[in-house]
Amino acid sequence: MRAVARPIAITRLAVVLVLVAGCVAPSPSASPSPSGVLDATGSPATSSNPSPPGGPTPAANAVEVSSTVTERSGVVADLHDRFWWTDAEVGQVGTTAEMRVPTDERVVVAGNGIAISARRSADDPFHGPLDLVAREIGTGTMLREISTSLTDVDAVLVGRQLFWTGLILGSQDDGQDGGVWTADLDSEETPKAIVNAGAQLSTQLSGRHLEISATRQTIAAVLVDGFGPRQTDVIDVGSLAPRSRLEGLGAVAITDDLFLASDEGPTDAPYWGYGITARSFSSGAVRWRYPAADKVDRFVLRDAYALGSTIVIQYEWKTGDAVERITARLDPKTGKATILLREDDPGSVEPLTVQASMSSGQHLALTRDYDLGEMLAAGPAVVSTLELASGRLTESAFEIQALFQ
Repeated sequence: MRAVARPIAITRLAVVLVLVAGCVAPSPSASPSPSGVLDATGSPATSSNPSPPGGPTPAANAVEVSSTVTERSGVVADLHDRFWWTDAEVGQVGTTAEMRVPTDERVVVAGNGIAISARRSADDPFHGPLDLVAREIGTGTMLREISTSLTDVDAVLVGRQLFWTGLILGSQDDGQDGGVWTADLDSEETPKAIVNAGAQLSTQLSGRHLEISATRQTIAAVLVDGFGPRQTDVIDVGSLAPRSRLEGLGAVAITDDLFLASDEGPTDAPYWGYGITARSFSSGAVRWRYPAADKVDRFVLRDAYALGSTIVIQYEWKTGDAVERITARLDPKTGKATILLREDDPGSVEPLTVQASMSSGQHLALTRDYDLGEMLAAGPAVVSTLELASGRLTESAFEIQALFQ
């Protein structure tokens, strides 16, 4: 995926959409596993359609799970229990465990063997409020269903505690902030509002997105109004309570004590010249900036990720007419960068893109296309790994092949 106008910090904050997810598949030498078909509640489903040679065709409202699970070859140990997803499918990186959600749902987030999907109200399948559905990936069993008033949603999962936010569309071109909510998936208690909903927003190109620290102890709920950040609410995961509010500031990645934000460019270039600044959560004070001011016109951020004890960024770097895609890790305390990978952009092949949900604090999982769903629709997704400590790249380390395409 290539930047065409503004840096990722602008496009990422501009619109909060339903996050969608991906699929898992057997290793290259394995055949697709037989699958079990459940209805949307997790009970066995039936279909009047005959089963094709590759397996059963489930009913439209069915949940489908892989009934035979094997280890996926080539996956390093620290990526084994990570998860990937597309709109319709979700699975584990280290095994062929996979689940397909009903066709009227979209996967939002996954982790710890659980997938969260969003389903639009049957009364208004295009703009109606969303229900969130939690299921076990291995069995398809429904854990909990939560009704919301949100028309778009973003979510993170910490253990079995779900946090979500989103937008409430207005009747014209405006909308309302959906607030920030949480619920225990093992309880039927009413969801708790951590940040109240209702603040009026100027356009429907608004809403919130959630960033979470690598320790899973801090969440930043970034509220965008139009094309700019309006405020960031910092949430303590342990107490399920707000910690602070930062007015007029956004975030593209966070640790427990600082947030990384994209700056406004000093030039009129369409997207070159936007550096990144790390600020303290407690005071908003600047900790460091990257790159140096005299080099910022050569830089555009693609994305940033908090992984383990470091921050990983991918960016484009211009030297004359040549452009490189660079993957680097930043020391959160000092901002010192260690370049891990350089690639020509454009080159003979697409540059590698980090798949954050599949990565860890020790290894990055990278693919040649940002959109995992598009790759899987065309065939197996080839995944390379990059060791953060050494910068050692293992190309084509393993493959993911969608079982239920």
